[in-house]
Amino acid sequence: MLLGDHVVLITHCADGRHLLRLYDVRNRMKTLSSTVTLEPVTPAAGQSGEINCLVYSPDGLYIAAARNDGATHVYDMRMLDRGPVSRFRHHQRSRMVSPSYGVVRAQWLETHRSRLALVTGGDDGDVRLWDPLQSDSNPTNGQVLAHSDWDIAHFVVGDVSQNEKPLIIGDSGGRITVYDSRHIFA
Repeated sequence: MLLGDHVVLITHCADGRHLLRLYDVRNRMKTLSSTVTLEPVTPAAGQSGEINCLVYSPDGLYIAAARNDGATHVYDMRMLDRGPVSRFRHHQRSRMVSPSYGVVRAQWLETHRSRLALVTGGDDGDVRLWDPLQSDSNPTNGQVLAHSDWDIAHFVVGDVSQNEKPLIIGDSGGRITVYDSRHIFA
């Protein structure tokens, strides 16, 4: 994943660890800037721990890792070695019997008040809105924007100022739901 002068690569090691490597690509040497071991992923029995999606915040300061254990960890790019600054979790069980895919997608956005927000979709059938400036233990954080009877396979948050739909969800039941309300992120 490219961000300006840096590339981030996450690898899953044979021993189960996930390493985040940050490369400086400003020069031809493309040198390794830092390597950080991420917190372990604790998936359902019989599954390997995976990071399903990795996304940068629009300002380039944060990176969110959506994981197959139902969590999304947010890291501050300036302090990667300190671990996640937030640990957001989809709490309900998977809508599918097996296997569990956890959080399959994350997308950063800027609200109309120019604040950062993180949207995640998981196998619990929920698309949730998180405020990274609020505590991850705050019960009001992680507002459910939409719910499906199936697990979320993919979603897209549109830019309503560009006349796009605010939210489109595809679920594993084969259904696509288009949300037309401009107040979904109010």
